[in-house]
Amino acid sequence: MNRIYIMLKGDFKNISRDLMLLFILISPLIIALVFNFLIPYTENLLEAELEFQLAEHHLFILSFIIMLVPMMYGIIISFLIIEEKDENILSYLFVTPLSKVEYLLYRTTAAVIMSVLFNIFILYYLNLVEVRLIQSLPVILLAALNSILTVLIIVTFAKNKVEAFAYAKISGILFLAPLIGYLFESNWRYLAAVFPPFWISEAFIGIYSSNANYLFALAAGLVIYSLWIYFLGKYFIKKI
Repeated sequence: MNRIYIMLKGDFKNISRDLMLLFILISPLIIALVFNFLIPYTENLLEAELEFQLAEHHLFILSFIIMLVPMMYGIIISFLIIEEKDENILSYLFVTPLSKVEYLLYRTTAAVIMSVLFNIFILYYLNLVEVRLIQSLPVILLAALNSILTVLIIVTFAKNKVEAFAYAKISGILFLAPLIGYLFESNWRYLAAVFPPFWISEAFIGIYSSNANYLFALAAGLVIYSLWIYFLGKYFIKKI
């Protein structure tokens, strides 16, 4: 427990010294504030100018936001890992009883917890739907795995902070999967199902549209995320 406290203290110190990490840390709050203003404004504008009902797409917008928040926290954790790797701190850590798997679990658990708590806040704060928290919680937990996936994509392939920033942007391509799944109705859209975020949107929309298939979407999403995380995690542990 003392070891975790020391590491947490060091993390907050490192984040507080880096303006970019500080900005990313509060970015979910900024996202919530921006969407809280932007959605009603855009809704009124589109309805007046184009007679377009944005309200019909609230579920997809919410599903996209709860995928985005974990990605932000994943970027923070990945930058902390890259920094420790650059400064050879990881070499010293692994001389202690702390194993590589435990280190990775500590790092990613922090991102998952923050993602879950903030996404629950966002659901209630934006107030776009009548929140069904019990049904939504499994999807929020599944979405939180995005933080782990983001961490592993960045730290597995990036050699330094510059490359880490590039891979952070590349990982955003994964968010095209739910967009494809939402825009296209044919079975061809399932080609995007190999990308984990696809299933978050499917499950979340399924809950609020009373689609019984949301349980299948949850199960499929868990399998796909597990496969990505397992293979990327195995490669990262071997690499370090």
